[in-house]
Parts: sequence; C-alpha cells; structure tokens
Amino acid sequence: MKSIGIVGSGIAGLQLGLFLQKHGVDATIYSDRSPDEIRASRLSNFVVRFDHTRERERALEVNHWDFADFAVTYVHMNIGIEPPIAWTGSLKRPASSAPGRFRAPRGKGQHRCDRSARYRSIVE
Repeated sequence: MKSIGIVGSGIAGLQLGLFLQKHGVDATIYSDRSPDEIRASRLSNFVVRFDHTRERERALEVNHWDFADFAVTYVHMNIGIEPPIAWTGSLKRPASSAPGRFRAPRGKGQHRCDRSARYRSIVE
C-alpha cells in the first residue's frame, strides 16, 4: 500500500489528505503545532474559500462551514501607496470565510473534520 506524508495542515494539506484517504491511499499530515496548540493560539489567519474549494469540500463531505453567516459576496482591495489604489469586485458565487483554527484537529490521530486520519506534530 502506498503511503504519503503531507507537510502542512492548511486547507490544501487537509483536502489532499482527505482526497487520498477517500481513494485508499494512506496519508499522514505533519504540522509544526499540535491540534490543541492550533485551537488555543491567537487567530493566525482568516481564510476565504472560493467556489472551487467549497465544491471540493462538499465532495469530500467536510463542508462543515457552509453557513450564510460566513458568506463573502464581494472583495474589496486597497493598496496604501501614493496615490492609493482601490477596487471592489462582486463574486458570481458566494465564497465562505472562517478562521483557520476552526479546522484544527479534534484530537491526536483524528483529522480536523472528524474523519480518521493520522495527524502528527513535528514538534512532539
């Protein structure tokens, strides 16, 4: 059986781990922090997931954050240079946002989305 190590527990690493697991490939996700450290830490990011990522989450049955409260319908950018540059764009399909630590693994040996998968902190 093939086994793959995934470095990083961000959205890409987690979705890759779930995809491989769904297709019978053993995967271990490595992170620099334990699940408890991720949940207890200050907010390190606020991820906006656009439609293609949300579709992947639906297919992997991990779309636990699809709530209207997290909807993003437009994006506003502001570059603080002289002269300032700013623009706003509407999205055809709503994106979704949630703090990254919402996806923290529930416990050692358990994937962030309550699916069984190996998760190892590289600092253990």
